[in-house]
Amino acid sequence: MKLKQSDYKLIGICVVLVIISLVIFSLKNEKEDNKDTNDYSKYKLVTDYSRFFTVNSCIYKYIVFLETEDFDNLFKVLDKDYVENNNLNSNNIYNYISKLEGNNSFVSKKMYSEEISSDYIRYYVYGYLYLDDLDSPKKSGENYYIVDLDLKNELFSITPSNEQSFREVQNG
Repeated sequence: MKLKQSDYKLIGICVVLVIISLVIFSLKNEKEDNKDTNDYSKYKLVTDYSRFFTVNSCIYKYIVFLETEDFDNLFKVLDKDYVENNNLNSNNIYNYISKLEGNNSFVSKKMYSEEISSDYIRYYVYGYLYLDDLDSPKKSGENYYIVDLDLKNELFSITPSNEQSFREVQNG
């Protein structure tokens, strides 16, 4: 049995329809998979070096204000809710935040982000504080911070945090 020209056209149209259906189905599934992934964890591991450096620089400024006891600027970078909830002032700040002496540096080890809005991102940061010594830097402990970046107004605020809060974010 010989196929006619119209039969070839019909088979061609069927093949094209099947291919289009498969493409649409696979795109729909991929979109749903991405939606599930995004809904599953609102925290993203920060791998962008530029953003990592920016957040680390915010923490560095905070540390310098602590070291120099520059309370005016320290209270400007501390999260307003943190200050209000703990009734912080220059007389009681060391009841809530460890006093730093000498030259310290902070090295972020791991950082997660949470997009609060398109212009506001919260970072959960874990790292080590080092006391810079003449011989070599000495690790003085693990530290945890929450850094809020207001991208629209180019502002930031810092909240000292703890390991438990960081682990909750890390575990999603």
